[in-house]
Amino acid sequence: MIKHCTYDYVAILDVDDVWHPEKLTLQSVYLHSYDVIGTKCMFIGDMHGNVSELPTGDISEFDFSLFNPIINSSAIIKKELCYWEENDIEDYDLWLRLRNQNKKFFNIDNILVQHRLHPASAFNTNGHQNLVPELLIKHGYQAK
Repeated sequence: MIKHCTYDYVAILDVDDVWHPEKLTLQSVYLHSYDVIGTKCMFIGDMHGNVSELPTGDISEFDFSLFNPIINSSAIIKKELCYWEENDIEDYDLWLRLRNQNKKFFNIDNILVQHRLHPASAFNTNGHQNLVPELLIKHGYQAK
């Protein structure tokens, strides 16, 4: 679908997540300074009411090997950077690759996404978290 986009930025939204009505407006302030702009989220579903513990502000120097600091459904990304490699943890792979390319990341310190977690979530049920050490090694990090 990326090839059909007519603008310079792509906003990602998983089918079972919900955006705050002002999300895109609040993120647009950072478009010309950053390559990826995320936000904090509140979990819905199995972890209802819990808030993501993410670094906020300019996170370009954050150690992405510690954990994935970008909520996929919160991200706005420059269209030219939108290409995912086919694997089981595509979003974290993309963020690690872009971090290694010294792209600029920012997380807004506002909860602008409701992100659904449930037992049938692909990452939670298919053992994808077990693939993280291999992914980190692929991107030049030591596995945690």
